[in-house]
This record gives sequence, structure tokens and C-alpha cells, in this order.
Amino acid sequence: MYIASIALLVCSGVFYQLFQKLISPTINPALSLVCSYLAAILLSSVLFVFIPLKGPLSNEIKNINAYSFLLAIPIIGIELGYLLLYRAGGKLSYSSALVSSMVTILLVIIGMILFKEKINIKKIAGILLCMSGIVLLNMK
Repeated sequence: MYIASIALLVCSGVFYQLFQKLISPTINPALSLVCSYLAAILLSSVLFVFIPLKGPLSNEIKNINAYSFLLAIPIIGIELGYLLLYRAGGKLSYSSALVSSMVTILLVIIGMILFKEKINIKKIAGILLCMSGIVLLNMK
């Protein structure tokens, strides 16, 4: 399941960035997001065929917490952020790597503070590589 999940993320990430770059530059960003979310609702509904409920829907609804709804805020931020980044001239070849490196650094710090995750020399080296990548990607 781990490898399959990574493969799904990689494939989806590639198409996500490609489709974001190819969205019409003249469409209103909010309308574009609404179209994407309508399609996502339909596709998410089909997932029930492949990932059936473990019990009655009423029991599953009880498992929903606020984060299922709060997740909408960063989802919209990511969608709108990339759409605007590409419209502002962001390059497909490195914009995602730049953002992902910055997110990685912040998540390491958040993981240490909120979840008491341990940091070691390998993680420190990874952070330094991310920071180096950010500098190199921003050099003209």
C-alpha cells in the first residue's frame, strides 16, 4: 500500500501541475476552482465503489471531525496559489520543487514541535539540501 500510495501521489502530482499550467489564462480563477471541485465531487463519489463504507453511513458520519472541513482551506490555497503562480510566470519545470522544498522544511519543524518527532543528522542534511535547492532554483 505504501508504494502504491506514493505512485498515486507522483502520477497525480505530475498531472496536477500540468493541468494547472494548461488552465486557460483568461478564466476567472474562482470559476476554474468551482469546475474542478464539481468534477472532484463526482469522482470522489465514484470512489465508494472501490472503497466501500465499513458500516452504515450514519456510523461513518460520526467519525467526521472538523479537520475534514478545515482541509478545504489549504486545498483552496494550494489550488489558487499554483494557478496564480503559473499566471505570474511560474515555470512548470521548477515551481513545484520550490514550493515542495519550502513546505518540507516547515513540516519538519512542525513535526518536531507538535508531534515530538525526532530530528537526526540525516534530516538536518535533508533540510540543508532543501534550502540549497530553494536558493539554486531562485538564482537567475
